[in-house]
Amino acid sequence: LYWFLGRHGVSLIYPEIWQYVTDSVPHGEQTDDLLADLCRVLWGKDELAI
Repeated sequence: LYWFLGRHGVSLIYPEIWQYVTDSVPHGEQTDDLLADLCRVLWGKDELAI
C-alpha cells in the first residue's frame, strides 16, 4: 500500500488519515485484502492496473 501511495505523491500516512482511509470501506464490503477493498471503493474493481 505504501508503494502504491508513494507512486501518487504520498510519502507518509498519518494515523488519522489512515483511519479515515480504512473507514471509507463500507463494513459490509470489507475483506481481508485492504488494498483490493480500497480499489473497489475508489474505482469499482478489485485490481488497479499500474
